[in-house]
Order: sequence, then structure tokens, then C-alpha cells
Amino acid sequence: MNPAVLLRVAYLLYQIGADLQKRDDTGSSGSLSSPLIPPMPGEVYISSRVKVEVRCRRMQQNTLSGDGSISGRLERIRVFGAKYTPDQDHDEQVMKNALMLFDQLAPLHGLSGEERFLLQAAAILHDIGWSQPDAAHNKTGARMVRADTSLPLKRDEREIIALLIRYHRKTPPSLRQRRFAELNQGDRERVQKLASLLRISDALDRSHQSLVDTITATIGGDEVILHCSSRSEGYPECEYALERSDLFTALFSREVVIDWRVTP
Repeated sequence: MNPAVLLRVAYLLYQIGADLQKRDDTGSSGSLSSPLIPPMPGEVYISSRVKVEVRCRRMQQNTLSGDGSISGRLERIRVFGAKYTPDQDHDEQVMKNALMLFDQLAPLHGLSGEERFLLQAAAILHDIGWSQPDAAHNKTGARMVRADTSLPLKRDEREIIALLIRYHRKTPPSLRQRRFAELNQGDRERVQKLASLLRISDALDRSHQSLVDTITATIGGDEVILHCSSRSEGYPECEYALERSDLFTALFSREVVIDWRVTP
């Protein structure tokens, strides 16, 4: 398009915005005023409808349809996950572990309810990649989340959840990895913190026997003690959780100690 025409389009959009603001300020419901400059030969006015439609198309990329409540969205995510996960009970236990860790460690991570939802969703979906023949189920699961647009997720939520699935095991987040590096600083920090919790949460159900009943935490200056109550011993859980606490220790400068308690 001719640069001069582009300039006129920009001005007209600005004028429409000013008229909309004026109408909002005055409470008037009348029509928009006409642009101040006449059209060039062969040029047509850009109506407010065009602006609204453009805005709507952009918003649709980051909005939800249907039940937008947390519980409604989680239920739809569970339905999706159930089609692919090999062990739904394990997924639910990992989510339970993750939420207890999130709540107990809030003074450290400083995250909000929005991030709590992202952690829940990632826990439910973290093993869906096992449904495919690829060996790296974490990477496969991340690709599946990105590819399926039926999930009730906004665009930025989808990418963060995909990355949490990607990093729930093996290599932690790194700027050498393109998708992580493309995030803004705030989202990179969210992915790192949530991934550190998800890695430990998954490890605490290493045997897939849902052994952990409750988790409480004692936060010290150089360590975090996770007090896990269980109906039986969990040696694999303790060992694997310590191994998978590497990212948590790097982020929060605290070693993780597992205090496993068998309760009647």
C-alpha cells in the first residue's frame, strides 16, 4: 500500500479512537463524528466497525469460549488428558502434590492464582506424550498441547503449559532452547518456578502408588524441608525427589530435604 495512504489510515484510526474516548467520557450514545480530513479520490472512510472487528479478531486469539471458570476449564483439560495419559490416577496425585507445594512455598515463589491454574493443568497433562511412540514423552506432550486447539487455553497459557510439560523431566529450562528464550522475562521466571515444583511433584509419585497424603514445608535460610506424610515407606520417591530438586535449588538457593513420615 502507498505510504501516504497508510498514514491516512493511521490518522483515521486515531480519530476514531478519540471519538470513542470522547463518547465514553460524556456518556453519549450518539454516532461517531466524521473524520476531519476528506477522503482522497477513490478512498473510502474506514468505519468504526472495521476497528471493532480487527480488535475482536485479535482478542479471539487470547480469549476462551464456553465455561471460562477454573473448574470448568480443568474438567475439559482432564477430558483431553484422559484420552492420552497411561495413568490418570498418577496425574491426579502429581497435581495434588504440586498444589500442596505451591501453597506451602508461596513465600518463596510469590506466584498467584493464575500460575496455580497453569501448574494444575500441566500436572494433569504432563504424561500425555506416552501415548505416542516417541521416546521423549515430555517433548511429545508439549507438541501435543501446542497442536490441539480444543483445549480451553489462551495462547500464552498454552505455551507456558507446553513448556512445563517439556521441562517436567530431564533438561531444565535454558536460554539455549528457542521457545523458552522467546518468552519475556516474566514468563521465563514463571516457567522456571512452576517447572521446579512440577519436577518434585512428579518425583514424589515415582512408584505411581499415590503414597503422599499431605505435604507441609519448613522454609529455612539455606534449605527447605518437605514433610511428607504417607501410609507406607517411599524410598524411590525420596531418592527421585532429591534428584529432581536441582532446578528448585538453583532458583531459590536452598537445598531440598525430604522428611518422609509414615502415619497409621
